[in-house]
Amino acid sequence: MWLLSVLVFLINYTFEVLDFNDLYKSQQFLLVPLQLTLSLWALIEWALLRKSQTDMPLAGLGLALSTQLLLGFTRLPLGWLMASGRAQVENPLSHFDLGLAVVYVPLNLLLFLLISKLLIAAFAFTERQRAVMLQRETATRLSAEEEVRTLRAQLERTAYELTENIPVGTYTMVLPPGGTMAKFSFMSRRFIELTGLDRKAAASDPLQAFACVHPDDYAAWVQRNAETFARKEPFFGQTRIIVHDQVRWITAESRPRALPDGATVWEGVLIDVTEQVLAIQAAEAARQALQAANAELQRLATTDHLTGAWNRTYLEETLVAEMGRAERYRQPLSLLMFDIDHFKAINDTHGHLVGDEVLIELTRRIRAQLRTVDVLARWGGEEFVLLLPHCGAAEALRVAEKLRALVAEPPFPQAGQVTASFGLARWQLHEPLDTWLKRADDALYAAKAAGRNRVRLAE
Repeated sequence: MWLLSVLVFLINYTFEVLDFNDLYKSQQFLLVPLQLTLSLWALIEWALLRKSQTDMPLAGLGLALSTQLLLGFTRLPLGWLMASGRAQVENPLSHFDLGLAVVYVPLNLLLFLLISKLLIAAFAFTERQRAVMLQRETATRLSAEEEVRTLRAQLERTAYELTENIPVGTYTMVLPPGGTMAKFSFMSRRFIELTGLDRKAAASDPLQAFACVHPDDYAAWVQRNAETFARKEPFFGQTRIIVHDQVRWITAESRPRALPDGATVWEGVLIDVTEQVLAIQAAEAARQALQAANAELQRLATTDHLTGAWNRTYLEETLVAEMGRAERYRQPLSLLMFDIDHFKAINDTHGHLVGDEVLIELTRRIRAQLRTVDVLARWGGEEFVLLLPHCGAAEALRVAEKLRALVAEPPFPQAGQVTASFGLARWQLHEPLDTWLKRADDALYAAKAAGRNRVRLAE
């Protein structure tokens, strides 16, 4: 806009000089439309500027530009009249041209200066407004930055207070690039309380930080940490530590995070789990004690308290199970029923204690000859039953003869020679248990009837 005003003034000045000196008469008329066009252009620019810059003081500038345009329009008819007068008069009066130049050149110069001043004032106002806005934005940004710093300090303080007051210990370990063992860079107050460590000593050397670990766990704990640092993987472990001459249990858990400089940092927590571990150990001890008690109850419920052989209840259950297995797989199954000959005479002669010792020794001798699948049970008094799975009549007969001879020799302590009679019965397919037992019992009585110390096979 200012450049347009300069051009308008220069064109007007040029036109007046040419007109005064009567030069380029045929081209002078072109300068006036050009001046008007530029003046109108400047006015349009003013209107556009006023539309976009509503706060800028542009009213006086618009008036000056409008005056400049009107001044150009007034000069156009005067110039046309002067040109017509020269054509009719032989000696035109040049002082008329001089008068117009004296009037219009100063007026255009005055308008140019006024427009320049108004433009400078308008843009100075704009710059002041911009400076004020920039100052406000700067103040706002500085205030926001101060608030951010304050909030960050508050957050850091809150985080620090949390790490210091939570019931678990927190720590940070940093492994430098190329290092093999990370060092503690942060240990919370609770961490120091749990471990009983000296903060400076622990921070200077991680092995001193591990000094609180129980001697039996120390080597494995150090090795596990070294492997974690080498692999840069998460860590979780549980170990015993000694704090104030007391054994405590702790768990440590941390996760690695890579730093821009190539270092790796582990941030983790340390938790005292002594009560939980002791509770688990107590529960495990109670479980084992209960298991042992149940086993003992089971033993008492299924074994004979004197001889240690299975009792009659266990034998009856086992007989039913073995009969089902023999029927399913079509396998042989045999039963020996035997008792001590003249056992009453032994009790009467040597007493019941010796009789009990005879029962115990007989059980020991027979057990030593049995397979793991064989089942020896005390049926009642001096009578025993031996179950022989996977054993037919012929093989069972050989076993019975071997056991009979083993009972007869050598003599029993205090009681001397003792003999036993055996009845043998092989289970027949689909045979009821009572029938099978009855056949074995009949075979036993047949052995006694034949003179005792014998083996008889049931029919």
